[in-house]
Amino acid sequence: SQRLAPPSPPLLLPPLCQPPGLLPLPSPSPPSPLPARPRSATPSPSPPPSPPSPPQPPPLPPSLPPPPPASPPLPSPPLPLLPPLPSSICEHRHGVNIDANSRRVLLQLMVPAYAGSTALLTLLMSSPQVTTKCSGKAWQCEANLSGMTRIEPNRWPPSKSTPTTEQQAGCSIDHDDELLRYYGKLWSYQSKLVLVDKEPFPGLYCALSSRGPYLLHSTPFTLPGVAALEPNFVVMWRPWCIGVKLSSFSRRKFNEALSSGLNRLFTQFHLIAESHQRIASIPGIRVLLISYAQLIWDTERLTRRILDFLPCLQSLKSDFVPRLGVDIVANNSIKVHSSIVQFGISNDPSACCNYSIRESRCGTKLPVDYYTTLPSKDGRCEEWCEDHTSSWLLKCAWETRACNACSQCGFEDSYLVEHDYALPLDEHVKRFKEEEAYLLRHTAVL
Repeated sequence: SQRLAPPSPPLLLPPLCQPPGLLPLPSPSPPSPLPARPRSATPSPSPPPSPPSPPQPPPLPPSLPPPPPASPPLPSPPLPLLPPLPSSICEHRHGVNIDANSRRVLLQLMVPAYAGSTALLTLLMSSPQVTTKCSGKAWQCEANLSGMTRIEPNRWPPSKSTPTTEQQAGCSIDHDDELLRYYGKLWSYQSKLVLVDKEPFPGLYCALSSRGPYLLHSTPFTLPGVAALEPNFVVMWRPWCIGVKLSSFSRRKFNEALSSGLNRLFTQFHLIAESHQRIASIPGIRVLLISYAQLIWDTERLTRRILDFLPCLQSLKSDFVPRLGVDIVANNSIKVHSSIVQFGISNDPSACCNYSIRESRCGTKLPVDYYTTLPSKDGRCEEWCEDHTSSWLLKCAWETRACNACSQCGFEDSYLVEHDYALPLDEHVKRFKEEEAYLLRHTAVL
C-alpha cells in the first residue's frame, strides 16, 4: 500500500501581521484535502519525527518556539508627495474647533497676474473653511499694498546700480504686524480656518527678496483671536501656448509686439521657477506646485490632490460659481460666468491651444526665429548699448534692432530681477527651456 506523507504543519503569519491571542491561520492551499486527512491517516501510525498536532485554542502548540518580540515595521515609501507637518492643524478633514486663541492656516497663492489666479481662487472659495479678501471689497480680492510698502519717488539706487528685487517689488515693509492688521480688515477670519492670500506680483517678487517667502511669520500677529499662522504655498504656472490662446491680456501683449509677449513670458517663468525653488528649500515649509492645465482640464483629480495637501479645506467643488453678494461683491470686479469644469469643456486643449494633456507640453515652439534672423542694422544695437551702459534699465527696441547680437541688451521690463538686464535673446530662450523643464519635473502628480 502507498504510504501517506506526513501532514505539513500549518503556515503561520509573520508576528507583525498576526494579532496577539488569535490562532495561526492554516495555509490557504490546498483547500480540498484538509477534511479527508483524519479518515485516511488512522490506519497507519505517524512516523517518529511527528509534527505537532493541529493547533488547539487558545495557546500555541508547545513544540513551536515562542514568537519573537515585535520589531518596528519596515519603513514604506510615503504616499503623499508633501506630508503634513507634525504640528500642523490641517491634518484632518473633520471639523476643527475654532477657539479664541487658535491658529490659522495662511494659504498663499503664488500665481503671476493674468495667469489663472482668479480661477484657482474660485476653486478654493468653494471650501467651507476658506476666507478671502473679497469681503473687504478688495479689487480682484487682492489687497492694495501701495500704502504699506513705503514707496518713494526717488528710492532707486544711483544710475550705475541695479534696483534690488525687494525694492522693485515694494517689499520693504517696516512692520509685518502692521501689514496683517491691514489684511485683518479684509479677512472675515473669525469662523474660518484657512486664510487665503492672493497677491500675484508682490508674492512672487517678495519670495525672491532678502525677506524670504512673502508673509512668512514665526512671531505673534496682530490678528484678533489668532495666536499663530501656519504658512502653506500653492504655486501655479501656465504653459505658454495656453496663455497666448486663452488669456486676452497675454494675447494682446503678443499682438502688440512679439518682444512684449516674450518678455512677459520669460519673466513669469523665471519668477515662478525660482520662487518655488527657494520656498521649497526652506525646512518645514509645505508647497504644492500645480499647472493651469491641470486646473481646467483635470479639475477633479487636482481637487483631490489639493485636499490631500491641505485636508482641513474639508471639501472643494469643481462646479462652483461665485455668487454676487454672497461670495463676491461688485467692488471685487471679478467676472466669473461659469465653473472651472465648464470652462475646460468649452475649450478643447488640442483645438484651442495645441496642447497635449498626455505629454503635458505645448505642441508649438516659441516664436523666436524672427528675432534671431534680423540683420545687425549696421551695429546700431551695439552703439545703443554703449550709450546706455549707465542706465539701470537697459531698453531695446526689438522691432528695429537685432538686439540678440548685443550681449549687453536685455528685455525691457521694470520688474526684471537684477541679473536679467544683461541677457541676450538666445540666453533668455536657453534659460526659459531650463525653467520649463524644472516646472514640469516638480509639478504635482495627480
